[in-house]
Amino acid sequence: PREYATFQTKYAVYVKQKHVIDTGFFIRHSSGLTTDIFKLDRRGYLKAGYFADVLVFDPNGYVPKADYIHPAVLSEGVQELFVNGVAAVDNGKPTGATAGRPLPHTPPAGTCS
Repeated sequence: PREYATFQTKYAVYVKQKHVIDTGFFIRHSSGLTTDIFKLDRRGYLKAGYFADVLVFDPNGYVPKADYIHPAVLSEGVQELFVNGVAAVDNGKPTGATAGRPLPHTPPAGTCS
């Protein structure tokens, strides 16, 4: 489920169920802060000249569906998803577009590799 539901599980548990963090904190820690930690150049922020990776989700319907028995099940609540400016999800449906690519990085010292 890590590949298909990590962020959705974080949102469902810590924002919706336990109310430990708010939506803004979740978004910051799931986008810009993550790219800063892993030193992913021009990603994680909505800025001119950056890669256009954008997720639009329904805050009431953004729920994980993958589990250890069914690890490759897509989550619900993703309305639009753009990867490098190409629509990967449109109106809640995968488009089949494959605009992503592996992101080479060197983990910061003292972190997991």
